[in-house]
Amino acid sequence: MVKFLQSQGLKVVYRLNGNSALLERLVAENIPVLVEQWLEKRENNELVGHYRVVRGYDQEAKLFTTNDSFNGPNFVIPYSQFDTWWRPFNRAYLVVYQPAQESLVEQILQTDWDPKLNWEDTLKVAQAEVESIGDAYSYFNQGSAYVRLKDYSQAVSAYDQALKLPLPPNFLWYEFGPLEAYYRIGDYENVFLLTDKLLSQAGEVEEARYYRGLSYTAQGKLVEEKLRKRKC
Repeated sequence: MVKFLQSQGLKVVYRLNGNSALLERLVAENIPVLVEQWLEKRENNELVGHYRVVRGYDQEAKLFTTNDSFNGPNFVIPYSQFDTWWRPFNRAYLVVYQPAQESLVEQILQTDWDPKLNWEDTLKVAQAEVESIGDAYSYFNQGSAYVRLKDYSQAVSAYDQALKLPLPPNFLWYEFGPLEAYYRIGDYENVFLLTDKLLSQAGEVEEARYYRGLSYTAQGKLVEEKLRKRKC
C-alpha cells in the first residue's frame, strides 16, 4: 500500500501507536489518515482485517467520520469503538500527504516522526496495557514492538503469552510478527506449527509460504554445517 501511494506521487508515513488527538490534528489540516482496524460484519459479527480513511471528526460528540469500502462513505464511529477496533493492530496508521506538506506532517507527528522513537513509545504503551488489561492483544502488541526494535527473544516471550490467550481465529491472517520472531531466534518448529494452522484455515497465504521457505533454507544450512564439521 505504501509503495502504491508513493507511485502516485504522494508521501506516506507508516507508524504505530496512534491516538485520537493525533488523528484530530492531521484531519484538521486536511491530511487523510488510513487506519488498520477490525471490520465487524453486521450479518454474523465476523471480524475481518480492514483499512479505513479517517477524514472528519466531532470532538464534542467524540465521533470519527470515515470512508469505508465495506460500510460506505460517511461511516461514523464513536471514539471508544474506534479504539476497540484499532488497538488489536497496534493502532497502526498511514499518513498520506503531498510532498509540500512534509514539514507540517513532521511538526504534527513530533517524536513519532522518528520510526525508532515511535516503536519505543509503542512498546511503552503495550507494556502499560499488559499491566492494566493483560489480554492477548496487549501481549501481541508488545511482541510486535519488540520485533520492530529487533529484540526477538523478548518478542517471542510476549508472543508466547499472547498465543495462550483468546484471539479471533483469523487474527494471524493479518499479523506475521510471531513468524518473524520465531524465525529470527531459530525456532523453526514454531514457524511450521503456526503456518500449518494458518494455511489450513486460510488457504494460501504468501507470508506463511515465505517464512516456511526461510525456515527450510535455514535448516538446510544447519544440516550442511553439521556435515561439514563431521568431515573435518
